[in-house]
Amino acid sequence: MNTPAHLAVGLLMYRNEHGRGAAVALAAGAILPDAPMFVFYGWQKLVEGTVETDIWGHLYFEDHWQLFFDVFNSIPLMLLLMLICRLLDLRWGLLLAGSALLHLCCDLPVHHDDAHRHFLPLTHWRFVSPVSYWDPDHHGLWFMLFEFTGTIAACAYVMWKGEHPPMRWMAAATLLLYASAITFAAIMWLPQLVKAARPVELNANSSIAFIANTNRAGFKPLSDFNKSKPDFRFVNTNIHVINVRFSKKYVESIMD
Repeated sequence: MNTPAHLAVGLLMYRNEHGRGAAVALAAGAILPDAPMFVFYGWQKLVEGTVETDIWGHLYFEDHWQLFFDVFNSIPLMLLLMLICRLLDLRWGLLLAGSALLHLCCDLPVHHDDAHRHFLPLTHWRFVSPVSYWDPDHHGLWFMLFEFTGTIAACAYVMWKGEHPPMRWMAAATLLLYASAITFAAIMWLPQLVKAARPVELNANSSIAFIANTNRAGFKPLSDFNKSKPDFRFVNTNIHVINVRFSKKYVESIMD
């Protein structure tokens, strides 16, 4: 799920908590599992100047970055944090850890190709869900509609029924953040989607060059191909950009 949606779920669940500290702890916990991704994207985009296709198609899946993401998405580690906060009687810390754990429970069933190792350090197993929160090939469009509607409804309910002003203000801020995230996606990725969706005529030479650059551009490597159903797929973790299919006969002819 997208980060503002996690904020909305947390606000709905903890809407009766009082005080600014509680609202801040709730927000921090909802954002915490996604924080490494913000660091990763900021570093690659602002410091390294990496293009979007390399960021999401290649670098995102490198082992050291995956470990960085997955440590913050570990359910056992978050339960350990909750236990420590409970023993030390840290109310805000307990709320932060509870909000982060809620984030992880919501994420677990909606990640397919980009599933996290949610049970580190006990196991490296990933639950590859049949449902993705963004990928159209795995019901992503339906889930995005559900998430969009649910986020707005949850924030509106907290703003209307919330007992404490800090939670109501946080709900309003979440709606603004959600609108900003949609605007950012439209500016950064929609032009690529439109460009990639244009019809492309490929001859033998351009096709070979296209295949030769698959790893660098973020496409599936040739070793992953099922020759009975060749599939070049460019995948961004937020937008499914392009899916170009070739006939079995044509692909085998240029791979020989």
